[in-house]
Amino acid sequence: MTEKLILRAENKKDKEYNPVFISSDTHLKLKQLSKSTGIPMRSLADKMFNFALENSTIINSDDGSNPE
Repeated sequence: MTEKLILRAENKKDKEYNPVFISSDTHLKLKQLSKSTGIPMRSLADKMFNFALENSTIINSDDGSNPE
C-alpha cells in the first residue's frame, strides 16, 4: 500500500470520544507521535482509525469463511 496518512494540527474543540483498548506498544508509539506533532492522542487515534476503515478490504479467511 502506498497511501499515506497526512496529519495536520487542528485548533478545534474535541468531539465526543469513547474508550478503545490498544496494546502498550501501540500506545507508546501513539504517545510519541502525539508529542512530535502536537496533536492530542485521541485525535490521532480517531484520524488513524478513520483512515484504516476507509482504506480497508475484507477478504475471506483461509478456510473460505467470512463472518456475517
